Amino acid sequence: MKKLAILSFSIVLLTNFALAGARDLFQPLSLDDALKQAEQNNKPVLAKFDATWCGWCRAMDVQTFSNKEVQASLQDYITIKVDVDTDAGKAIAQRYGVRGTPYIAIFQPDGSLSYSQPGFQGPKDFLTTLKELE
Repeated sequence: MKKLAILSFSIVLLTNFALAGARDLFQPLSLDDALKQAEQNNKPVLAKFDATWCGWCRAMDVQTFSNKEVQASLQDYITIKVDVDTDAGKAIAQRYGVRGTPYIAIFQPDGSLSYSQPGFQGPKDFLTTLKELE
């Protein structure tokens, strides 16, 4: 029983560390503010449409956005999360036709949508996508 408790605690602790790395990746900005920064810095915006109840969103945080190679590749982006459970997030999701989470959208510095993809993407697929968009 003691071993099970230690194992459970270790899993929770490791998951929290992985999620902390993913959380640090995303800036607490609105899409409008991110697009302003993108224009000023000539960087694209990567928006992850997300919901607190979304299991695949958490899986993507743990598996994809905590990956060191993914984090390095995203240094050239303004990265934000759009919470589809808020009024502002719902409006943005509706504007861009987002129907589920997770959903990745990439906007160019001029505000044009250049890429969108619904569903979970593991680190390998996500890195391939980023390389294709270069």
